[in-house]
Amino acid sequence: DQPLIAEADALHAATGDPSLRLRFLALMNLSNLEASGGEPEQALQHALGAVALDERDGRLWLRIGRLAGAARLAALERHSLEHAVLASPHNQLAWCALDALLRRVGDTKAAAQLAARAATTRGLPPGALPLPVPSPPPHAAAALPGPSSAVAAPQLGSEGCEGCVLW
Repeated sequence: DQPLIAEADALHAATGDPSLRLRFLALMNLSNLEASGGEPEQALQHALGAVALDERDGRLWLRIGRLAGAARLAALERHSLEHAVLASPHNQLAWCALDALLRRVGDTKAAAQLAARAATTRGLPPGALPLPVPSPPPHAAAALPGPSSAVAAPQLGSEGCEGCVLW
């Protein structure tokens, strides 16, 4: 079996309705087209429609999180990235995007809990964390926002792993 056929068979077995899979894939494609066409709000709406049909796709949750971040919808961004990690526990991009969000909003307690979960998921002993975030090069320090500057939302295309301490 090809992967897409296997996915369609799995959804059909779970729902008994192959038209739901077709609708899911159509919404995903529309979301991709809208995002590449510069319409992130429409892309987000199509992605939300797709996730309402199938909540098990971690890549879709990650996409919704990125779209929500670009739209500055912080609560939806966090909710989606948390679901991305739950749905795809070995998706490094999901872990790193959630870590970046938690650090950006200053939720150090949740970031520490996420780091502990990441270590467990990776099979590291409790308390053993990956290497710390490297400090920025000296020439980049001048470009960093000061304490009074607003923190910019991530760009839609960013992968979210730069400086990630989890992987």
